[in-house]
Amino acid sequence: MNSNHQKVEKAVFDTIDQLNRQLSARNRLTKNRNELVIGEDSKLDSLGLINFLVACEQNIEVLTGQKINLTGDEMFANANSTLGTVGDFIDYISNQISNSENE
Repeated sequence: MNSNHQKVEKAVFDTIDQLNRQLSARNRLTKNRNELVIGEDSKLDSLGLINFLVACEQNIEVLTGQKINLTGDEMFANANSTLGTVGDFIDYISNQISNSENE
Protein backbone atom coordinates (compact mmCIF):
# COMPACT_ATOMS: atom_id res chain seq x y z
CA MET A 1 0.00 0.00 0.00
CA ASN A 2 1.51 3.35 -1.00
CA SER A 3 1.77 6.42 1.18
CA ASN A 4 -1.11 8.27 -0.50
CA HIS A 5 -3.38 5.25 -0.12
CA GLN A 6 -2.61 5.09 3.60
CA LYS A 7 -3.23 8.84 3.97
CA VAL A 8 -6.54 8.60 2.11
CA GLU A 9 -7.61 5.65 4.24
CA LYS A 10 -6.75 7.60 7.40
CA ALA A 11 -8.65 10.66 6.12
CA VAL A 12 -11.74 8.58 5.33
CA PHE A 13 -11.64 6.77 8.68
CA ASP A 14 -11.15 10.11 10.48
CA THR A 15 -14.19 11.41 8.61
CA ILE A 16 -16.21 8.41 9.73
CA ASP A 17 -15.24 9.19 13.33
CA GLN A 18 -16.31 12.83 12.87
CA LEU A 19 -19.58 11.89 11.22
CA ASN A 20 -20.40 9.23 13.81
CA ARG A 21 -20.35 11.87 16.55
CA GLN A 22 -23.37 13.43 14.81
CA LEU A 23 -25.28 10.20 14.12
CA SER A 24 -27.48 8.04 16.30
CA ALA A 25 -25.96 4.73 17.39
CA ARG A 26 -27.88 2.69 14.82
CA ASN A 27 -26.84 4.98 11.94
CA ARG A 28 -23.12 5.07 12.67
CA LEU A 29 -20.68 3.79 10.08
CA THR A 30 -18.02 1.25 10.92
CA LYS A 31 -14.41 1.83 9.91
CA ASN A 32 -14.50 -1.20 7.67
CA ARG A 33 -13.70 -1.39 3.96
CA ASN A 34 -16.94 -3.33 3.40
CA GLU A 35 -19.20 -0.68 4.99
CA LEU A 36 -21.74 0.57 2.45
CA VAL A 37 -21.56 4.28 1.68
CA ILE A 38 -24.30 4.47 -0.93
CA GLY A 39 -27.20 2.26 -1.83
CA GLU A 40 -30.34 0.87 -0.31
CA ASP A 41 -28.59 -0.68 2.69
CA SER A 42 -26.32 2.30 3.43
CA LYS A 43 -26.77 3.96 6.81
CA LEU A 44 -26.33 7.41 5.24
CA ASP A 45 -29.24 9.41 3.87
CA SER A 46 -28.59 11.95 1.10
CA LEU A 47 -27.63 14.73 3.52
CA GLY A 48 -25.38 12.36 5.47
CA LEU A 49 -23.67 11.34 2.22
CA ILE A 50 -22.99 14.96 1.24
CA ASN A 51 -21.66 15.71 4.74
CA PHE A 52 -19.41 12.64 4.46
CA LEU A 53 -18.06 13.69 1.05
CA VAL A 54 -17.38 17.31 2.01
CA ALA A 55 -15.64 16.27 5.25
CA CYS A 56 -13.57 13.74 3.27
CA GLU A 57 -12.50 16.46 0.84
CA GLN A 58 -11.26 18.57 3.73
CA ASN A 59 -9.50 15.72 5.56
CA ILE A 60 -7.86 14.43 2.39
CA GLU A 61 -6.53 17.88 1.53
CA VAL A 62 -5.05 18.24 5.03
CA LEU A 63 -3.36 14.82 4.96
CA THR A 64 -2.25 14.64 1.31
CA GLY A 65 -2.04 18.26 0.22
CA GLN A 66 -4.30 17.36 -2.71
CA LYS A 67 -7.48 19.35 -3.33
CA ILE A 68 -10.13 17.06 -4.76
CA ASN A 69 -13.81 17.43 -5.67
CA LEU A 70 -15.95 14.58 -4.41
CA THR A 71 -19.33 16.18 -5.01
CA GLY A 72 -19.06 16.66 -8.78
CA ASP A 73 -20.74 14.80 -11.61
CA GLU A 74 -17.83 12.40 -12.14
CA MET A 75 -18.22 11.00 -8.63
CA PHE A 76 -21.91 10.29 -9.05
CA ALA A 77 -21.79 9.10 -12.67
CA ASN A 78 -20.44 5.74 -11.47
CA ALA A 79 -21.57 5.98 -7.85
CA ASN A 80 -21.88 2.23 -7.30
CA SER A 81 -18.24 1.64 -8.23
CA THR A 82 -16.76 4.83 -6.73
CA LEU A 83 -18.90 5.00 -3.61
CA GLY A 84 -20.31 1.51 -3.12
CA THR A 85 -18.25 0.68 -0.05
CA VAL A 86 -15.70 2.50 2.08
CA GLY A 87 -13.01 0.38 0.40
CA ASP A 88 -14.23 1.28 -3.11
CA PHE A 89 -14.23 4.94 -2.11
CA ILE A 90 -10.69 4.82 -0.67
CA ASP A 91 -9.37 3.01 -3.76
CA TYR A 92 -11.09 5.46 -6.12
CA ILE A 93 -9.68 8.54 -4.37
CA SER A 94 -6.19 7.01 -4.12
CA ASN A 95 -6.24 6.30 -7.86
CA GLN A 96 -7.44 9.84 -8.63
CA ILE A 97 -4.59 11.32 -6.59
CA SER A 98 -2.01 9.01 -8.18
CA ASN A 99 -3.29 9.86 -11.67
CA SER A 100 -3.15 13.61 -10.99
CA GLU A 101 0.43 13.30 -9.73
CA ASN A 102 1.45 11.44 -12.89
CA GLU A 103 0.06 14.09 -15.24
